[in-house]
Amino acid sequence: MEKRDDNHSNNLQEHASDSMKHPCTPNKTVPKSAEKADAISREEESNFGSDVDGAGMVDSSPSASPPRKKLLSDVKQNLLNEERAQKAKLAHEIAFDSNFKLPDRPQEPSPEDKSSEANLRRMRKNISEVMHRAFWDCLKSGIESDPPIYDHAFMLLQEIKGILLSLLPKERKTTFHQRIEEYLDLDFLRQQAENGSLNVKNVAAFIVDTMASMCAPVRDSQVAELRCIDDVVELFRGIYKVLDLMEIDFVNFSIQVIRPHIQRGQFEYERSQFAKILENSPDGLQHTRNWISNTYQRLRSELERLYQQMKRDNSRLQGTSASDSFEKKYSDIENAKLSPTSILNAAYSTILSCDFDMKELPETLAMDRERIESLKTDADRIVLVSSVMITSCGVLGQPIASHREFLEKSKENLVTLSKPDANQDLTGVLEGMSLQCWKDAVDHAKGGGPELARCVRPSNESALREQIVTLKNRRTHPVFKLLHDRTVDYLVSSASRVQTRSPTTLPPVPVGLTFMSGALVDAASRYAKLVNMNRAAYGPFYAPVIREVLGMSSPDGEKRETVSPKAGARKKLEMSDNRGCSDVTPEDLEGKCKVTGSLDDLD
Repeated sequence: MEKRDDNHSNNLQEHASDSMKHPCTPNKTVPKSAEKADAISREEESNFGSDVDGAGMVDSSPSASPPRKKLLSDVKQNLLNEERAQKAKLAHEIAFDSNFKLPDRPQEPSPEDKSSEANLRRMRKNISEVMHRAFWDCLKSGIESDPPIYDHAFMLLQEIKGILLSLLPKERKTTFHQRIEEYLDLDFLRQQAENGSLNVKNVAAFIVDTMASMCAPVRDSQVAELRCIDDVVELFRGIYKVLDLMEIDFVNFSIQVIRPHIQRGQFEYERSQFAKILENSPDGLQHTRNWISNTYQRLRSELERLYQQMKRDNSRLQGTSASDSFEKKYSDIENAKLSPTSILNAAYSTILSCDFDMKELPETLAMDRERIESLKTDADRIVLVSSVMITSCGVLGQPIASHREFLEKSKENLVTLSKPDANQDLTGVLEGMSLQCWKDAVDHAKGGGPELARCVRPSNESALREQIVTLKNRRTHPVFKLLHDRTVDYLVSSASRVQTRSPTTLPPVPVGLTFMSGALVDAASRYAKLVNMNRAAYGPFYAPVIREVLGMSSPDGEKRETVSPKAGARKKLEMSDNRGCSDVTPEDLEGKCKVTGSLDDLD
């Protein structure tokens, strides 16, 4: 057994080494359907080859058919962009998630998910199941016929042979190569079939023995189960399933080996793939531009209100020195709030807002959509549970609110009840929380004396329910809104501390959120990692957008200054040449995507 494990380890390492040459394209055999589709694509391309040049441009001659050829070119470009996006996403997942691996079976969409993507996945699954069932039925009828017909059997053996060889090292020949080539010599097996001497069970037994020698220890039990199958068709069906799992095992091991290499070149790779995608997009950064522009306008509005407030406060003071102090103080605040880094940090914080529409998610954050949705859900849960806890403590009173045992038990139950449920609205969740809070309070007050008994007097039950249910108006409820703002500020502050490598990585947990401190710290760590990795990868794409929003340069390269909305009342936002702005000369991203700037150039 130890010898088998040593051979297995060596094979895995060599397979991983070979996969490192193409880290984003795992070694897998190409399905026959894919080969046929590729052949059809090449045939269509050859039919139109005289009218479509190497760059995908359409011949404008009268004999050409521009609409059809233009459509073919667009389809090919879209497929190429999709492939680039998939490779970049795979590399991003491997680098971002240290536990990332391919699952044994694809995750199926939930029955409640009615999105077009979920419906497409269900349709593909149904089509695949129908095709597989038809193939196994044909194989069974062929083997059981008299005389046996092995056409489908040889197709299956050819694919099994290819899978076994794909799991072996490519750089050198091993004894496994020799044995597989010898025992699965399809020409010799066909001769045996013609002579009526082919023993399919012996061939299947050899395949199972080979799999037992090559598979990871975790698959030993599944391979052993194959030896107990007597029906030949069911045996080959089981062999095919276990081989699929073995391929996934090899790919996952390769991912572990190549992860450090991908992490070292992750940002450059993502930037290059994203730039190639933008080359063929009319405005591939439309959502990103709107995202940053809207953030800038919001910051401007906040500064306008702040300026008016400071102006009213200053009007009560007399003298030139007071006026100069007011102007200088406002100018410092304005420059700090409208610095490129501050604008981008504020933009990142908007993705956590209850009002943020995920359909408007910036293109630069598209690969982190699921992480952002998870963060938003967790942040809402943290705020919701904390709001309910504060409300219940306020209604029930200090005597019971000071008991840590009651608070811990109530928090655990509320966290369970706050888990998202597509079939239940927020009002229903809050009503369930109010009932649970009251039950926990009553249970805790039993035998606790008169003070605790007063906390659970009957009048408090209805008051508790009314107060908790009002939290359904999350956007306007003062407690929820305050705690949500504190949660977002905490996450943003944590990301800034990580970015600047502050000795104290995370700030202290804000008042009112201590009930959920563990979940809050976890969310802050995930948010900081997401934001800072995104900033490092896509900073050069954000730089020209922020320059445009700030009006830091004109299209012809001349420097411009952004003037405050109240002319003459505030200082102009000055971005001098010594801050590196003149060194940033990215080409217009709407047409060409060569990026040479960065956020560091702007600060």
